[in-house]
Amino acid sequence: MDKKDRLEDSLDREQRKGRKDQASGAWEETKGKVKKNVGDMLDDEGMEAKGRMQEAKGKVKREAGNLRSEASDRAEDAID
Repeated sequence: MDKKDRLEDSLDREQRKGRKDQASGAWEETKGKVKKNVGDMLDDEGMEAKGRMQEAKGKVKREAGNLRSEASDRAEDAID
């Protein structure tokens, strides 16, 4: 396995990690939205706040996954 192959393998792993972060971030964001809405319906400010935090955390993780995946794509394009 030459240097280019090892680099491509490493970039593929980073891209998979990025996709995993995208998916888990989107799931976390969805759970946060549900929790926020349930808290709103029940007039539970604590639950609503926790939902907002969970939603924000998921959004950040999803966006980080987007960036990681995009960076891997660009790096692969650069070495081809």
